[in-house]
Amino acid sequence: YSLGITIPLAIAVLIHSRTDKPPAYHIIFAILGFTMTVLILTICFTEMEVLFAIIGLSFDLSEDYVSISMRVLAASLSDVVVNTSLAKQGYERMAFAATIAHPIL
Repeated sequence: YSLGITIPLAIAVLIHSRTDKPPAYHIIFAILGFTMTVLILTICFTEMEVLFAIIGLSFDLSEDYVSISMRVLAASLSDVVVNTSLAKQGYERMAFAATIAHPIL
């Protein structure tokens, strides 16, 4: 169903749009993209909760303990990537300050 909807829509956008300005219905694409992102994130988080329950049962741990541990790990990964990127670009002091300031702020 997705191909049957998106390909004609893409062709219509190609025909009716100009290269010097965004299409008049650009806001519709933004809203659709935001809605689909939220929907996909909701589905992924629901599946992650099931995985946390399975991991908790496998290792004889509570589901909440496993969930909190994984969420902290997932939240810190983005900080590690950003701070490593800053350090590689020559901003070691900024990466160090971000590492210390993030938990405080």
